[in-house]
Amino acid sequence: MVKIEICTGSYRESLEAADAGASRIELCSALSIGGLTPSIGITKQIIKDIKKTCEVHVMIRPTEGGFCYSEQEFNAMKETIKAMAQCGVNGIVFGILDNNMNFNLHRTNELVILAKKHNLITTIHRAIDVCQNPNEALEKLINIGVDRILTSGQQKKAIDGISIIQSMIERCNGKIEIMPGSGINETNALQFVNIGAKSVHFTARKSIDNNNDFGFGADYEFDFQKFNTINNLLN
Repeated sequence: MVKIEICTGSYRESLEAADAGASRIELCSALSIGGLTPSIGITKQIIKDIKKTCEVHVMIRPTEGGFCYSEQEFNAMKETIKAMAQCGVNGIVFGILDNNMNFNLHRTNELVILAKKHNLITTIHRAIDVCQNPNEALEKLINIGVDRILTSGQQKKAIDGISIIQSMIERCNGKIEIMPGSGINETNALQFVNIGAKSVHFTARKSIDNNNDFGFGADYEFDFQKFNTINNLLN
């Protein structure tokens, strides 16, 4: 069975993704800028209502932009992980680079140790796609004990990086899960399963109201049709 992870940006999307049969959600805020850490209040409510049927993993990203963080921001990330563990989440999603666009392995290791202390699964997000020397980073992330890597194969869309994703899957040989994400849809999802992916990551949302004229952003609901089509293809 191929697991489907849905990236969600609200309580409503999360509840509907769980109802549709998603294996897990990656809960974020501010999806329009790649996702930031969701609020504790929303996370608690989602855990209360869906955790029995669907895993909940939360984004740990305190600010938009790249993936380099100050000491104060890093300390805040650690405190957030502790708070999210208290909420009952299943895992955390994060990525930390240095100013040279290499993984900050010391900080990454510190967060992995903290996560394991609280029995949390660790996923490195698409910081892997913009880092220097991703193959070297991959080996080091395995050694640190990261559970999963979300990647688009160093391209904006995963389908354009599918050969690199396949190479990563083969190189890891089961030592870490490689999960494709970015632009996965009804036309290409099966291709990722055919190269050995055990799970796929995508958004399934459609705009239902747009307040952008006032700068408030769009309102979204879960796209059941997209989810069901992909789920039926893969399972």
